[in-house]
Amino acid sequence: MQARFGSPCRQARTARLRTARVWRNLMGGIAAGGIALFALACSTPKNDATTMPEPIRPWTQEFEQRTLLLADSVRIEGPVGLLEHLATRPNPEFHERSERTTPDGFLQEIQSRVTGQGSEIYAWLDKLEIVALRKLVVLEAPSQTDVVVEAAGEVLWKPLESDQPERREATLRLVGKPPAWPR
Repeated sequence: MQARFGSPCRQARTARLRTARVWRNLMGGIAAGGIALFALACSTPKNDATTMPEPIRPWTQEFEQRTLLLADSVRIEGPVGLLEHLATRPNPEFHERSERTTPDGFLQEIQSRVTGQGSEIYAWLDKLEIVALRKLVVLEAPSQTDVVVEAAGEVLWKPLESDQPERREATLRLVGKPPAWPR
């Protein structure tokens, strides 16, 4: 048997090497795992309780009644926070959309590429439903301004939940004043 497995000294040495290899692999795995856990611990986000929440901005109650506004073109201007109250639904097949920062604020423009069915531009400002047939312009100004909705070109304004009569005009201007601005 000694010929097959070698001398007893060689067998002892092989056993020691195997034990050392096992230990090295085990310790290497533990070290690698520890490093990975340390890296994960270092990269976890900080608790959100330490960050200050964004202050609640006052907002107008002017557009809290369900109303429809239909016009050829509509322009909406308002203070920071306007985009939190506004939703648009442009269709890339029928509309061209552009966004850019100007000295007056953040400007969004949506224009109809074609006229006809499907080319209407839909937007919602709180509960005011807006349908622009040609163009919608939205300007979020960095200053504390009123919310102004200006419509032009065969304007239809119709309350959807009240008995108020609809209005048809060439132009229409709606102004929503926030209750009070924080100082």
